Amino acid sequence: MNNSQTNITLDKLQVGYNMQALHEAFSSKVNTGEFICIIGKNGTGKSTLLRTLAGIQKPVSGQIFLNETDMGHLSLKKIARRIALVLTESLQDPYIRVFDLIALGRQVYTDWKHHLSEVDKNMIHHAISVTQTGELLNKEFYKLSDGQKQRVQLARALAQDTANIFLDEPTNHLDIQYKMDTFLLLQKMARQNQKSILLSTHEISFAMQLADRIWLFDEGNIRDIKPQDKETPQIIEKIFNTESIRFNPKTSTFDFLKK
Repeated sequence: MNNSQTNITLDKLQVGYNMQALHEAFSSKVNTGEFICIIGKNGTGKSTLLRTLAGIQKPVSGQIFLNETDMGHLSLKKIARRIALVLTESLQDPYIRVFDLIALGRQVYTDWKHHLSEVDKNMIHHAISVTQTGELLNKEFYKLSDGQKQRVQLARALAQDTANIFLDEPTNHLDIQYKMDTFLLLQKMARQNQKSILLSTHEISFAMQLADRIWLFDEGNIRDIKPQDKETPQIIEKIFNTESIRFNPKTSTFDFLKK
């Protein structure tokens, strides 16, 4: 990772609402091929951070640079050519065909009639291949299972062909197999497709096992830590342990405490 290109730089960033910051100033960098998980308790600001990084809302203070360009100077279209965002919100048109939804990832490149060039078609089919969604193309989105919907949304983001992909709670409502499959696919996309992937998640055990780095909301601060760092399990324990569960650093999972 040391020789990787820096795609995003955060300089003393604070995010929040109505100019009220949710945390202290945070500085960090995101490099090509990195898989970063954002974790923390509910309401600490994980989704707000992700939306701010994607240009949906403005920071309270500080700056975000995309390849050394201040995001504040970029149009939404230019940001969309650098960042693909996958949210948990419902689609406006759930009856859309899967192929048409994946093809929407090319909107930021097509003309006003949305004609698909050969380059567009190649990127769409590449995304379909990577996410293994070929058997779903003629189905309506609303008829898919939650796991299939998530793969289709990932395909749309991959078709967008951006250096960065952001996801907000991508494994919500998925069963354990789909959760693991999604995390493994995202890690693979970061490695093999050289994408910078950031996601907010409550899946701490998966983040500990698969992420390159973790941005952890901790009592008004954001910590930039690595799962393999010696002190990381102690930090996780401090934030998430309760009277009924304890984080097990050996298995990177939480254990129930017997009473």
